[in-house]
This record gives sequence, C-alpha cells and structure tokens, in this order.
Amino acid sequence: MAEGDGEVWAAGAAPEGSEIDREELIGRLDSIFNPEPDDEFLREWPDNRLEQHHGLSFDYMKTHDWEGSSMHPSTRHRASDKEPDAVALTRNKDVPTALFDSALRLFGDSLIEYHNAKENPSALRFYPPIILTFWSALESFVRYTSELMLLTSKGIPEGIANYLREQAVEVDEKGDLRFSDRNRSVLERYSVLLRYGFGMQV
Repeated sequence: MAEGDGEVWAAGAAPEGSEIDREELIGRLDSIFNPEPDDEFLREWPDNRLEQHHGLSFDYMKTHDWEGSSMHPSTRHRASDKEPDAVALTRNKDVPTALFDSALRLFGDSLIEYHNAKENPSALRFYPPIILTFWSALESFVRYTSELMLLTSKGIPEGIANYLREQAVEVDEKGDLRFSDRNRSVLERYSVLLRYGFGMQV
C-alpha cells in the first residue's frame, strides 16, 4: 500500500489526479510490448573508409541473405547432433529472455488492474508471481550463460566449472571419482560467472 495526501492507495496504483488515465496507460504499455515494426531494416554498416580507401565491397550487406544472417543457407542455426550439450543449449537459448518478458508483461497487467484503485483486493494476485518469474529468469540466464561459457571457453579451472554446475567431486576408497549435487545460490554462481565470463569481480 502507498500513502499520499492523506489517502492510501493500492500498491502499483496511480492517484485519481494522475495525468494518465487507464485507457492511455493500456495504450502506452501495448506500444512497449508490441511496437510497430520499423519500415527500414536497421543494420550497422562498415566504415566508409573501408570502401573508399581499401576498395572493399559490401554489396552483399545490401540484401538480407548475407553470410551470418538467419536466412543464409550456410548460417549455422544449431549445433550438430554430435554435440548434445550444445544442442540442448541452442534449444533453450530464449528461455531467460522469455521469462523476463513474461514478468514485465505481468507487471504491466498489475499496473492496469490497480490503476486508480484505492483498495488492493489481493496483493498476492500479481506481485509474488512477478518476483518469482524475474528470479526464474535470472536463474535461467546464469545457468545458460555459465554452460555456454564452459562449452566454448578454454582455461576455465575445473573447480570453477564444478562450482557453476553445482557439482561436488570426491574420491572414494577405491580411487574412483564420485560426483554429487551441491546446491549453490544463484547470486553466488552469478558472482563467479561475472568474474570468469565477463572479467568483473564483485
């Protein structure tokens, strides 16, 4: 609940005197989540000096069918079946983004529902799902990015790989390696990922 000018408002609600009415709020949120497609295809072009001074041609970039684009026949859309871990990553690469988007849309729904509402009929209707969905998105991002780093980077210490994969390695009395799960918080793994994947020490 929020309080302003002696009145109590539902969480996420706007006062009655707000400059934005409900229909305008719906329109603004819709334009954010469903933007109109651009008339022009935006692309980052090489510096003109590459053409003028070095004589390089970039005519291939004037079409949508250039190497590296999703439409080019030689573009690698997913890993081969000989790389099962990479295939699984490719299939799930949009999960973190989809969860973040879902949480934002749910937050937008809550703003509309509670707009100008003086009483909150159920604070549990939106905010726990919003928080949990954002948290799930962060968890998915950390897991996906960590595994991608471990599959594509060299020189990552084995201990760091086990930490990010939440594994513990022990040696039994026969000298065999035994792997077991060891749960670690997402923030702890995120901190390690930032250090070894992005060069940022928290």
